[in-house]
Amino acid sequence: MILRARTDGSIVIFELEGQLDFETTQQFHDACASVMTQHGGAGRIVFNMDRLRFVGSSGINQFIRVLKAFNGGPERPKYCKVSPEFEKLLRAFETARSPFEVFPEESAAMAAFATTPPIPMRLQSAMGMPPVKKTKPRVKKPVVKPVVKPVVKKDPPLV
Repeated sequence: MILRARTDGSIVIFELEGQLDFETTQQFHDACASVMTQHGGAGRIVFNMDRLRFVGSSGINQFIRVLKAFNGGPERPKYCKVSPEFEKLLRAFETARSPFEVFPEESAAMAAFATTPPIPMRLQSAMGMPPVKKTKPRVKKPVVKPVVKPVVKKDPPLV
């Protein structure tokens, strides 16, 4: 697998090319980590997977682990030009807390950073940001009244 990195403003764009297999997954991780260190750590990342080819399952788990590691940062990376095979994999491994954001074009993935949601609370505290107190709306509990059944007395039978 060939990994090219370029920047567009504050966004690092990784272009993935070639075949995914067991051997190239560790190289992919190391190269991504090296580039991100050069650019000041966690930040805005776009993975352009237009030229990446699926070649079997030998490196899939490791590859997904690397992508999930990036997904755990303060800003989730965006994925673009993902083949149907890779999109199925991403959907199979994503969770509600850690979804993969897939876009048809690189420009759409980059534009999505303009509408990025706020940093999750667990990451805010890890970054030294003051906690934001969540308040729950007060909901009145309905009063449940017991149902009283009337007691009917039966007269004794006449003899």
